[in-house]
Amino acid sequence: MPDQGRSYRDLKQDQAIDIEAGTVSRYVLDLEARGLVSVDRRGQRNTVRLSDRGATAVNQCLDAEY
Repeated sequence: MPDQGRSYRDLKQDQAIDIEAGTVSRYVLDLEARGLVSVDRRGQRNTVRLSDRGATAVNQCLDAEY
């Protein structure tokens, strides 16, 4: 995700993330408020990308098993 964005729909269908579809927007908005992701709302589907801060957090806090 650092290089490319993911649509809300992609996130809702991603079984590796394993969150309820109805909670994706809430989580994304929380992550955006914390500066960990940016949301592109210009297209038909919102696209989420890790910010530099978010990429740093992923590298320092997550291992292969999340």
